[in-house]
Amino acid sequence: MKKTYDMQFKSKIAGYALLTAGLVGFGAYSHAGEVSWDFSGDPADDGIILSGNNDEIWVESGGNPGGFLAVTYPEGGQTGFVAFPSIDADDKIVSGFKLEGDVRIGNSTGPRAADGFSVSLARDNGTDPVIEDLNTNGTIGGQGNFAGSIAEGGTTTGVAISFDTWQGNTLPDGGDIEGIIVRVDNVSVERVALETRHGDCDDATSLQTGPRNQAYWDDGGEPRDPESWAELCWQPFSVEVNDDAQLTVAFKGNTIIDAFQTDYFPTKSRLVLAGRTGGANEHTHFDNLKLSTTTATAGGVAPAPSGLEVVQAGAGFVKLSWTAAPTGDKVAYKIEKDGALLAGQSTTTDYTDLAVSANSSYTYKVYTMNLNGDLSTSASNAVTAKTIGEVEVEKFLKLLVYDDNGGTAVENMVFDDPNFPDNPSRTVYINGLDFPGGIGDNYGAMVTGVLTPTESGDYHFFVRSDDGSEFFLNESGADAPDPTQDFPVAFELGCCGAFQEPGTGDETTLDPISLTAGKGYGFAMLVKEGGGGDWFQVAWRKEGDDTPAADLDPITGSVISGGMGDPTGAYVNITTQPQSGTAPSGAKLTLEVVADAGSPYTDAVLYQWSKDGAPVAGATRSTLVLKDITDADAGDYSVEISTLGLSVTSETATLTVGEYVPPTPLVAGNVIGINFASDEPNGAGSVVTGAAGVLGTSVWNNVETLNGTENFLSADVDGVRSHTEISVTWSSQNTWSSQGRGEENNNAEGNDLALMTGYLDTNADDPNSVTVSGLPSDASYDVIVYTKGGVNGRGGAYTVKPGISDGLTALWNFDEQNFDDALGLYHGEERSEEGEPIGFTDGPSDGFGKALALNGIDQFVEITGGDNADLSFEGGSMSVSAWFKIGGFDKGWQALVAKGEGNRWRVHRRGGEGGFAHAGGTGEGPAGPDVSQGEWHHMVAISDASAAEFGTRLYVDGEIYTENANAPSLGENSKNIFIGNNPDTGNRTWQGDIDDVGIWGRVLTEDEVAGLANGGPISFGGETLDHIDTAAFDGTYVEGAEGDFIVFKNVKGSSFVLQGQPTSVRAPINAIEVLIGGGFTEPVDNGGGGGGGGAISNVSLQGGKVVIEYTGTLKAAGSVTGPYTAVGGASSPHSVAPDKGAEFYIAE
Repeated sequence: MKKTYDMQFKSKIAGYALLTAGLVGFGAYSHAGEVSWDFSGDPADDGIILSGNNDEIWVESGGNPGGFLAVTYPEGGQTGFVAFPSIDADDKIVSGFKLEGDVRIGNSTGPRAADGFSVSLARDNGTDPVIEDLNTNGTIGGQGNFAGSIAEGGTTTGVAISFDTWQGNTLPDGGDIEGIIVRVDNVSVERVALETRHGDCDDATSLQTGPRNQAYWDDGGEPRDPESWAELCWQPFSVEVNDDAQLTVAFKGNTIIDAFQTDYFPTKSRLVLAGRTGGANEHTHFDNLKLSTTTATAGGVAPAPSGLEVVQAGAGFVKLSWTAAPTGDKVAYKIEKDGALLAGQSTTTDYTDLAVSANSSYTYKVYTMNLNGDLSTSASNAVTAKTIGEVEVEKFLKLLVYDDNGGTAVENMVFDDPNFPDNPSRTVYINGLDFPGGIGDNYGAMVTGVLTPTESGDYHFFVRSDDGSEFFLNESGADAPDPTQDFPVAFELGCCGAFQEPGTGDETTLDPISLTAGKGYGFAMLVKEGGGGDWFQVAWRKEGDDTPAADLDPITGSVISGGMGDPTGAYVNITTQPQSGTAPSGAKLTLEVVADAGSPYTDAVLYQWSKDGAPVAGATRSTLVLKDITDADAGDYSVEISTLGLSVTSETATLTVGEYVPPTPLVAGNVIGINFASDEPNGAGSVVTGAAGVLGTSVWNNVETLNGTENFLSADVDGVRSHTEISVTWSSQNTWSSQGRGEENNNAEGNDLALMTGYLDTNADDPNSVTVSGLPSDASYDVIVYTKGGVNGRGGAYTVKPGISDGLTALWNFDEQNFDDALGLYHGEERSEEGEPIGFTDGPSDGFGKALALNGIDQFVEITGGDNADLSFEGGSMSVSAWFKIGGFDKGWQALVAKGEGNRWRVHRRGGEGGFAHAGGTGEGPAGPDVSQGEWHHMVAISDASAAEFGTRLYVDGEIYTENANAPSLGENSKNIFIGNNPDTGNRTWQGDIDDVGIWGRVLTEDEVAGLANGGPISFGGETLDHIDTAAFDGTYVEGAEGDFIVFKNVKGSSFVLQGQPTSVRAPINAIEVLIGGGFTEPVDNGGGGGGGGAISNVSLQGGKVVIEYTGTLKAAGSVTGPYTAVGGASSPHSVAPDKGAEFYIAE
């Protein structure tokens, strides 16, 4: 093997302060060593230990170049381990390292890749079981000693970086992700998602370094044949921990994690590379590895710290603080509790102990520890902390969690777990009987409390969960039921369905239970989690309430009591109060609060909006959306924000409802102007109030502050301010007012000067963003962007992307009479058992091109291109849109477009019903009303993971058809999407026509849905223009890359997103104008005026009058610089008597 050493052992750093708080200095540091391997020879010759059940980790050829390490092949259940030798002297402590090299990953045999690899700097001080196994047996015996018992989890000590390609496993402190996970001493400290699967070689969002070759596997390819990795490329990667304990990870030439500050404290350590496959698999190859280390000597025994004090003690935590030891060496601190040293160490001068019980006393001391692990000869002063007792808290319940419990049945916990119920592994606070999950796999949990109805009556109870669950109720009093003796009133044996109507399953009480208002009833809810998603909800419904079961909300709020907790350390800080406003009748308005809240025990935050002092039913999110406002909505609104043991009420926002003003239909020539002024005091006078700008609009919408939303923008309609339902949302890194700051010599005057003064700012990395919504979907428009930042050399790349294309993942429009994805990835293939080719017909109207014509017998389209697992949108939000024509309902079920059954999404006609239903992670309710046959209809199906207004919703022809309030939990499968059938069931073929099937990885807005239903196009892509400031603005508007503004022409869509991405220092946005109908023309000299959308074609003198022939809107002004206003009642040709000294005309 070719191997290169560079042993320098020279002084590098001596005696300076570490950036991490509480570390006051270093011992002696030196650059210890550098070694590289190209694997042209056997790694064992150089002390590298290869182990695992992969018997061919070292491959002699096929590397980059030469040999390489194949930690895994695309074979199931494979492990590979690489333990590197120490290259440092025995008396040196590794304080920092960098491992860099080339990696080649991918081409799994199935659509899902698995499972990943890890790079670990594990402690070699007797505390790490992987290293102890290696030191004792000369090999790594298996993956059981790694975090979560999975090789990609990394070691349980030191620094471990996991490159995880399969989400669904459990680490000691929670579930994993697809991406990079950083762990320090068995605690996850950073997660970066890289969610693209089988991405291109240089795709920085994909952990694979090339596409998956399905054809190779279909042809019987072998996993160890070089052909199996022929389409994968080598890409660089590096993992570095520097002497300041800062972690940097680079992958494919991109810095994924940059100088992330960890609390790692060096000890004698060893580097380990580990990888594995499971049921799914892929290649994981390494070559050209280079290892560099820096080391430190420990120095002498350090003195003890001083000033130890108890900062705060609650019922379940004690927080300590102390003064750093007076030493120039690098040290950490060991905490002694009741005479015993606690595991681990603190690299700062504070520590929080969570392993305490209520109403108990504990005595603490702190020692200083050097790099050798030597403790100071004495300790700090001793302190005694006394914890307090828990008290009853409102709204929250304590969920008791019992870990290391397999299976999905509740009985596995109740009868087989010796720790149930008295010795839970941990506790989690939850909002009533609504548990969102996300705390791991293979556990059971129980929560108890008291339910007090506000109305007497007969109630049904409903449960839904992932996985099994049982709900117990004491029908006679407030004592908690005993799950070992009592019978549940409702239970879930399977997983993941919606609330079911009584009589349809055990998830609902068959007979109602009589409850008395004001009386407390004890309950217990038990849930059992195997793997994957984990959550539960319990709802109730009084007899006589006709709310569908699928639309019921979980039981939360003041009817829940009996929860015990500790309010110590809780905080609620409101950073943005809800704002008063005026809205016209019939409009939509959103009230919002932003708060930082939490406690030492939970980050959960609850919201409850009130109107005129009374709670608003169902208004339990940070935003309150009021739609179709009426006079009854006028009033005072506030929101109560709660965390464990503390509630704070916001300021009051008053909503005034004005007289309904119908929005003005915008036509060609109308202009919307938006000026982004400064939020600084000297910018207050910089807003535009009159005519200014390229188009000469006299109507400007002036918006200030760093970010926000402004609704009901005004438009310039023939010189008159007119009401619209257009809105703008903006965000930036900063806002600036360039006047008075010495940034520029702006020689413009009046309103033109004001227009070019305030701007949205950026920094070197982050774009600013402006979204304009509610535009006419049936017309194109031009977007004029003002781009002056006041300092030459600033600029960037400006992009306008039609909103309907934002998040667009796939589009099948069938215009070319094929099944290709217009975005180029998810191409389809026709399926027909009888071999009859799928036909094509005309789309819904002119401009739509061709559409599918399916026979309803055996024809459908299967999407075979790309990785269809990505189109599951697991745990996220999505929308799917399609045009359809029903040719006939000739079978029990018919699928329009589907990903599968269960918690996968689908849109279909339900069995025995003439209407449609949509399932998107929440199950589905009853179908809506019948939809007529033989004519085109449009549908949009949405799953909103945030459940801000709904969980799932189905639109037909632009109107809400059915919806489900519950938050969806979309699941994943690797099956291909079917258009005109369902991949999980078969024989649900569609009879009729289908066109323009589009899928988005986000929630479409109501305006976007309406635009699509009105025949608007599904556009994709966008345009990017560059701009850089070369001179200060002098009052004359110049278009172009080095001018004062740029123009995006012929934009289509009901909304658009504008972003300025810096390519220099900043990419400012001063203002924008939107010209409906397009047709922008150059501005007239000196700014103001100009126009678009029209032109003067001829001017003549006839009968003593000037005759003007034109197209568009004729406007007149007393001076060439404007302002120009529309000539009332004018039409072409227009005649005017020449009785004025001067009159100037333009056509727009």
